[in-house]
Amino acid sequence: MNAQVQPQLHELLVRASAVLEDLADDVREQTVTAAQYTETAALMHEIAELLRDQSATYVPPRVIDGERTGR
Repeated sequence: MNAQVQPQLHELLVRASAVLEDLADDVREQTVTAAQYTETAALMHEIAELLRDQSATYVPPRVIDGERTGR
């Protein structure tokens, strides 16, 4: 991943952790709202887009007979 995406992904994952923890607590307490589901879905979509964009340019290393070769 390039240097710009790494902090962006880190920030999104930290936000996701907090949002998911709050959502889980509210689900357990049966106080969850539709807005929380919408917020969580939007955040997950943002993470998925970032990962998809990064994966689009990823070229995995070749493995032949269990030995890693060059790209």
